[in-house]
Amino acid sequence: MLHRNRRNNIMIKGIINKIQIFFFIALISISIFGCKKQKGEFAFKSYLDETYKKMSGIPEFNIREKINWVYIFNQVNDIHNINVVLLMKEAIWVDVNTRTEKITPMNKIIYGEIKNLEQGKYRILLSEGGRVIDKKEFIIYNTDEE
Repeated sequence: MLHRNRRNNIMIKGIINKIQIFFFIALISISIFGCKKQKGEFAFKSYLDETYKKMSGIPEFNIREKINWVYIFNQVNDIHNINVVLLMKEAIWVDVNTRTEKITPMNKIIYGEIKNLEQGKYRILLSEGGRVIDKKEFIIYNTDEE
């Protein structure tokens, strides 16, 4: 009887190990294939520019200029609702404007404008479902300070 219980315990432990391995492999597969990150690039264009330009670092724009920006996603396989948040740096990052944009496999671009902002440091933040997709900081400066 004792020998049979020991054999049953070993069989149960083997089954539990196989189930754990199965769930571990499933979890890794979901992480790699199911939760593919949406990613892309920001680009900016002033009224003088003919095309949008990628800018490394923290770009600086004059307070009097209207700047258009785009975020182009590399690949979009489904429909996604993207939160577009403009933040201004004060003691903490403060919400200036929030909107939601829909991207699809046929429309992979989000458009925006930078205008009528006070002098300071800003951040455009893109997110979906509580996950930050990307962000870009920029500075608005004023050359007419007294």
